[in-house]
Amino acid sequence: MKKLSNYLDNKKVILAILLIVSILTLLICSKNSPLYPYNDWVDGNAFFTMGKGMFNGKVPYKDLFEQKGPLLYLIYGIGYLISHDTFLGVYLLEVISYTIFGYFLFKIARTYLNQFYAL
Repeated sequence: MKKLSNYLDNKKVILAILLIVSILTLLICSKNSPLYPYNDWVDGNAFFTMGKGMFNGKVPYKDLFEQKGPLLYLIYGIGYLISHDTFLGVYLLEVISYTIFGYFLFKIARTYLNQFYAL
């Protein structure tokens, strides 16, 4: 237990563990995952279309219309730049966001628990 605790003192190891947890969790729980053959979520497809349109010269609310905000379209547009035909780019952005969330959750938990239990 002591050796494992010393090993967890390295920030890179903690981030690697959180990245693996993020990948595995979102692989199963997200419709944007490569495990799903297609994404039948209407909102996700609308956001992806708006993001794709923004990065192909369309003007939101003039050429294309959806009721959400431009920041959401920008996120899906960046996902479109990573993968033009699938939601793989959006999935990768989800993994990065979930890893960052996990890291800050770990930092908060460390104020109340020791490092091993916080992780």
